[in-house]
Amino acid sequence: ALHIRYTKGGSEGSLGDYAAFLGDSNWDSDKQMYQEMINADHDPEGKMGWLDSLGKPTKTHPMIANGAKTMLNKEDKDRSGVLSTAKTQLSLYLDPIVANNTSKADFLVRDLMTSDRAVSLYFVVQPADMERMTPLTRLFYAIFIRRNASDMAFAGGTSVASYTHQMLMIIDEATSLQKLPILQEALGYVAGYGIRMFFLVQDIVQIEELYGDKQSFDSGAESRVAFATNKIETAEKLARMTGKTTVVEESASKSQNLFGIKGGNVSVNNTKTARDLMTADEIQSLHNQDMI
Repeated sequence: ALHIRYTKGGSEGSLGDYAAFLGDSNWDSDKQMYQEMINADHDPEGKMGWLDSLGKPTKTHPMIANGAKTMLNKEDKDRSGVLSTAKTQLSLYLDPIVANNTSKADFLVRDLMTSDRAVSLYFVVQPADMERMTPLTRLFYAIFIRRNASDMAFAGGTSVASYTHQMLMIIDEATSLQKLPILQEALGYVAGYGIRMFFLVQDIVQIEELYGDKQSFDSGAESRVAFATNKIETAEKLARMTGKTTVVEESASKSQNLFGIKGGNVSVNNTKTARDLMTADEIQSLHNQDMI
């Protein structure tokens, strides 16, 4: 990525460019590609003052040279495996439409929280393209979370808002992104950066299938909203989440004289018992306009 940025002038270079470079048909072998990176003049005028490992001036970016040399030192099988994985991960950006739409940016990620006016951004993927576009969608959310939750200033012992507007990040069909660890991690700290996350899923089971039964979405959420569910397992889990309530039951008993000559005594007892605030059956029978 650095090699492309420098050879294209520093302000160019996109994921599509990286994908095209790795799969360029002009390479006789991958070794030729890495050798070109080692020999490239990334700083033709020598303004950067780079030094190689021997301390001599070099016009080749030291990190690029080091990375290319590291790849050349790998066994052929290992080197081929790394390159194959990179090509696979970037294959989406060989699509001309995707490559064109990710080649340039006309706004900054931080604009959502630091611009003078509030900004709304809609990222919509059609159902037919959802699976194919998953890599780009995952990257989109990761960038917006990491860039907007990267800096925190302090004054007088407390944090100072580094944003103009708070951001509400609503992710519908969140499990369609597949497992994205940053979403689970972010719940624990993004609130301090003015970000609130709102996930919509069809069923808790979907989250547990992706992140395991020890997932922290439940514990990390300030509020949880549930509608009637079709799965009894989910209804039982929601019933436990709602907790218990105390119910007072009144019972009366009457005692009568053995021969029925005199009236007996009537005693009334109040018994307090615990029950689920809502049972699983009650949750499953909720009206479609009701929510917990």
